[in-house]
Amino acid sequence: MVRELDGRPLVLMWATPAEGSGPEDGEDVLRAETADGAITHLPWYYFCPDVLTALGARLDVPVRTHSHTM
Repeated sequence: MVRELDGRPLVLMWATPAEGSGPEDGEDVLRAETADGAITHLPWYYFCPDVLTALGARLDVPVRTHSHTM
C-alpha cells in the first residue's frame, strides 16, 4: 500500500496473519525520496521499532515491530 505522510510517499508492507488469528499488521515501511521522476533514496525501517510505532500511530494502522529493541 502506498500512503502519503507529510507530503512524502511511504510504501507500507503488511504481514498476513495465520487464518483466523486477527487483522493484518504493518510490518515494514519504506520512504521513497525522489528527484526528476526517479527514486533517489529508499530508507527502510524494518529494524526501527520506534519509527514503525510512530508511523503506525500517525497513520492509525496496527504495526508489528518484530521484537527488535533499541
